[in-house]
Amino acid sequence: MQFGWKTGSRGMHRKVNPQTAGEHLEVLRQESGGDLTAECVVRDAATVGAALHTAFEWRDQEAAHQYRLEQARCLLRSVMMIEGEGADADVQQVYTTVVRTGPEGERLPRTYTALVEALSEPVLREQVLESALNELLSFQKKYAHLEELAEVITAIGEVAA
Repeated sequence: MQFGWKTGSRGMHRKVNPQTAGEHLEVLRQESGGDLTAECVVRDAATVGAALHTAFEWRDQEAAHQYRLEQARCLLRSVMMIEGEGADADVQQVYTTVVRTGPEGERLPRTYTALVEALSEPVLREQVLESALNELLSFQKKYAHLEELAEVITAIGEVAA
């Protein structure tokens, strides 16, 4: 079996060869009876020199800070605006990620902005649209083998074309 990283993935795991990671995770999965837990993976990686050791931040203060940043990202992705009540309620995402351009044309770090504002700026609207299409394509790849979703998978292909 051949392994690779998911397109667009970021993080410490990139310090590990994806083939090494995939093969090692498969060994762990088989050793644990067919299923993996995050706890099992972290416990296995804790030893210096372990196959997945460099995929994790082991300095507790830095790890705590990085975890809080991830919690903030989760918070920003999770806040929804709700208009109306019950089944008729309109639920919309509030924030989206964008990459703005600096005064000299340089790409600035990714930030969160109000989705409604991003949609009103042509450059940012294009980024939101590209992100949405990438999510659809990811869904398409992940579930392409499910016959029950054949119509949805086909429709995604038509939209993305």
